Amino acid sequence: AGKSTVAPLLAERLGVLWADLDAHFTRSVGDVDAFLPAYGYPAYAAANVECYLALARAADPATVLALSSGFMTY
Repeated sequence: AGKSTVAPLLAERLGVLWADLDAHFTRSVGDVDAFLPAYGYPAYAAANVECYLALARAADPATVLALSSGFMTY
């Protein structure tokens, strides 16, 4: 959908940092493609929200965050 492409461009234009939630999930929890069949979508959504909260707490408030597809639906 282009989130990981647009986020660094927007961040550069604004002069701020950016972070990718999918990359943070992979570093913190593991590969999404392996996690989903092993634990299911509800567990993925819960883990992704936890990753988001951790990332948001650690990031500068002005950081551009590239969220996961469907993030705003859960």
